[in-house]
Amino acid sequence: MCPRHPGTPAVGYCKRCNRPTCSDCTIPTEVGTICVDCANPRSRRRFTLAVPGGQPVVTYAVLILNALIFVLGKIWPAIYNALAFNPAAAYTQPWRFITSGFVHIGFFHLFFNMLMLYIIGAAVEKAAGRWRFVCLYLLSIMGGSMAILGWVYADNQSLLVVTVGASGALYGLLGAVFVEQRLSGMSTTAILVLLGINLAFSFINAGSVSWQAHIGGLIVGALVAWMYLVLSRPRPGMTERKQTLWSIAATAGVCALLAGITVGLYQGLMPLLHAVGVA
Repeated sequence: MCPRHPGTPAVGYCKRCNRPTCSDCTIPTEVGTICVDCANPRSRRRFTLAVPGGQPVVTYAVLILNALIFVLGKIWPAIYNALAFNPAAAYTQPWRFITSGFVHIGFFHLFFNMLMLYIIGAAVEKAAGRWRFVCLYLLSIMGGSMAILGWVYADNQSLLVVTVGASGALYGLLGAVFVEQRLSGMSTTAILVLLGINLAFSFINAGSVSWQAHIGGLIVGALVAWMYLVLSRPRPGMTERKQTLWSIAATAGVCALLAGITVGLYQGLMPLLHAVGVA
């Protein structure tokens, strides 16, 4: 049945929001049919989480913060040691799960990560909105750190390996771009090729590149983006304020879920943590 016209049989589904549509609500396009809500520019903006106009100030702030931490780390190496991630230290210093995403080991490491952030981050921030972008970015870093922690089960020696860099967050943004394009009915060929090349590079250089963080960030970023996009779909009786509240509640739920998984991972590593004297 058509959700806009109760009692009217549906004749198809919207390509963008996947809602059933009746003959009065179906609008043909080059890539399939869409509903009148998704065809409406105002509704379209809400579905894609778009924020018309404005500068990507969060992206710029993250760029500056990364550069500042890099400079300060060169002056005071203790900053690097306090923020970098390794699974053993993070057991008693959990901020490292996030702060490691703002630390870089060299100029070129910083430069190329920030270049990608400037290109992708600005676009994602404008599409998602500032607070969603912040959550997506930080949760992707968290996902990358959790994947590194999980890898300790396969390689016990990685318990003490130090990892830094924004790559987990960047892969999360790439995952968000893929999900947005997929749900919008756009071609995902370009983003899949880009992801494939970068992941191949990660595995080829596995000795010096944390592919675990890349995979973890990609998965979490894609899932969080999917969550935001689904919650932003136009629905009868669903105002923009309600959508925002649902998104906030869902974000809190994701944070709680990731925290619970992290605690569970550490519980299974207690013998190793006792062996290195951190538990």
